[in-house]
Amino acid sequence: HGMVNHLTRGFDGWVYACHGFTNLSRVAGRDGDTITLGSGNTFRFRADGSRAEQTTRGRVNPFGLTFDDWGYQYSSDCHSSPLYQLIMGADYPYFGRLPEGIGFAPVMKPHEREATALSGLALASGSTFPEPYRTSFYLGDVVKCRIYRTSYQFRGSSPVGKMEADFLRSTDPWFRPVDVVQGPDGALYVADFYNRIIGHYEVPLDNPGRDRVRGRIWRITYDGVVNRAGWEDYTKAPLARLIEALGADNLPLRMTAAEQLVRRVGGPAVAPLLRLLGNRRTRPVVVAHALWVLRQLGALPDDALTAALRHPDPLVRTHALRVVLDGGDAARRFQAAVVATLDDPNPHVQRAAVEALARYPDPEMVRALVRVLGRVPDFDTHLAYTIKLCLRNLLRQPTLGEAVTAAAWTPAEQTLLAEPLSGVSTAYAARFLRRAVEAVALPRETELRLLRHAALYLPPNERDELTGFVRKKYAGDPASQYRLYAVVRQAVLQQGAT
Repeated sequence: HGMVNHLTRGFDGWVYACHGFTNLSRVAGRDGDTITLGSGNTFRFRADGSRAEQTTRGRVNPFGLTFDDWGYQYSSDCHSSPLYQLIMGADYPYFGRLPEGIGFAPVMKPHEREATALSGLALASGSTFPEPYRTSFYLGDVVKCRIYRTSYQFRGSSPVGKMEADFLRSTDPWFRPVDVVQGPDGALYVADFYNRIIGHYEVPLDNPGRDRVRGRIWRITYDGVVNRAGWEDYTKAPLARLIEALGADNLPLRMTAAEQLVRRVGGPAVAPLLRLLGNRRTRPVVVAHALWVLRQLGALPDDALTAALRHPDPLVRTHALRVVLDGGDAARRFQAAVVATLDDPNPHVQRAAVEALARYPDPEMVRALVRVLGRVPDFDTHLAYTIKLCLRNLLRQPTLGEAVTAAAWTPAEQTLLAEPLSGVSTAYAARFLRRAVEAVALPRETELRLLRHAALYLPPNERDELTGFVRKKYAGDPASQYRLYAVVRQAVLQQGAT
């Protein structure tokens, strides 16, 4: 807790991990690229050490990481929010840190009665637990000696968590559930630190009350129900058994089988997996894993991926789009198919399409994203943020940003572009924002925020025009004028001017 924790293999074969509080790390891949992580973050690395990448920024002390069938990643944090569905590349709250432009990514559930020592995170998959204990997250609290349960449901592509009655409470004050995971047998496994002292620095590290001997692991089942197939040794299972396990209802078991197919079996797995993709009767969950295994083996044909992008089941289409995103420069071949999925009736597919569009930096893609953003319902906060994040990142590319901000846009489109551009620290973004405030009626605080960004990044020779506009627009409002004057003065000093 507070260090690197929860190394978890994803669908794509990368190893994902949390990076905790008061910790500074430099992680280098063999490709020569290095990432620097300060305090709460998440990152991922290839198991062969070839590359490391930061996946989210912020949160205070993340401790807990898990995936669901859609491929979404979930994590817990002690201080900002107990439960997040993480968005790749997103910014999250952190002590003393302000958001950039589009704000912090949305929460899935607010902090309620939890303490600030939350540990581990498990998502119950499969049928070993009864309803309503499926589609629930389980999270340990080492201060209050208990495990919480949070149910959730999707509104659009956005998960909404609901805190349920405590799943487990202990009268033993030494019970410290420092980790909770679901096993391949469907049971919940709880690592119990079992200590009189919680483990922070409220007493010296050499205090004799610290127990350095005892520790317990608990296995929790529903009336003894387990999936005995999860007890098999899959490091020795034959090819046919591993492929069969891709259809298990337990996600950890499927991930184990997929990993063995990639790392141990390799080439002999390609032909039977391709046959599965070509069989219309293959269950969607099997198709999704087969796509990822073939992708990691470098054996996924273009026509098979194209067919998956048009598959009748949205789970397959969603994973196929993520495979395209994972494909690097090769993704260009699928641009037309990806753009078509922006109008998919399923919000999960739409969101995966938005993520994949980050591979295509051209003005028409920006227009497509603005069009989709304009129709996102208010309740689908995660889809809206994902679109804004994609737009911000695309518009940070100077050639594309210059072209987009110089183009003609309707007032409604200007409003939609303004928020992403407020996270772009360039003169072309500043000019666009100043023009947007002139052309569109916006709330006062929004106007001031956009003009503040414009004041920071407009070239010096364009600052007088901004000053004249502000004095005219806010005549009789010296408070707003002064707020913007302070920003202009800051910009002047930063540029070494007078």
